[in-house]
Amino acid sequence: MKTVLKCLVGIALFTSVTFADDVDDALKAYDSGDYTKVVQLLQRSCDSKRNFSCFTLGAMYDFGKGVKQDYLQAAELYKKACDGGETVSCYSLGTLYDGGNGVKQDYLKAAELYKKACDKGYATGCYSLGLMYDFGNGVKQDYLKTAELYKKACDGKEIDGCYSLGAMHYDGNGVKQDYLKAAEFFKKACDGKDGGGCYNLGAIYHNGEGVKKNANKALEYFGKACDLEEQKGCEEVAELKK
Repeated sequence: MKTVLKCLVGIALFTSVTFADDVDDALKAYDSGDYTKVVQLLQRSCDSKRNFSCFTLGAMYDFGKGVKQDYLQAAELYKKACDGGETVSCYSLGTLYDGGNGVKQDYLKAAELYKKACDKGYATGCYSLGLMYDFGNGVKQDYLKTAELYKKACDGKEIDGCYSLGAMHYDGNGVKQDYLKAAEFFKKACDGKDGGGCYNLGAIYHNGEGVKKNANKALEYFGKACDLEEQKGCEEVAELKK
């Protein structure tokens, strides 16, 4: 998380200060732990209506990196950035409403914010909104809508969306049961380094569900799952090698 926030700080400051030396100094301050200086620069930038700086500062308060964790302050900053058109900030504010952190838990509000992010092309927002339709949080449970949102998330390279859509096709929830389709989406998840996707794909080849039974393929994907620390994959590898 520290590395991610450092990147956000760098981007925010690069777009908000005039000289490259200022950016370099700010990043050095972040690395050295002089967060007071970093916060001052971000706050000044945020006050100048540079929305990404508001978002970045909100993320620091959200995760307690460089500042004391303060969900209320994070919510205020995320809202300011979201209102200013910073899509990822709408999503982040949605997570606070979803979890009841810094604001009163409100699934409907979370769904609205996830939708706003999703409509602007933020794939993780689509996935999170899909989860809400999946479990009926803040919206009426709707598996068809869930599948549509997981597909949109997957198309946007959100790996969790690929995995979840694969599971829906495997179980036949909201979509027609289709093991071949399930295998397709589990492969996308596996290619994105999702251990569960690799394991499920290995099981599909092991059992011959929608694909021709193939012990070598099964071993290959169970091995990938194991490499990604999916314990069940390791157990299947050991069993197949007996």
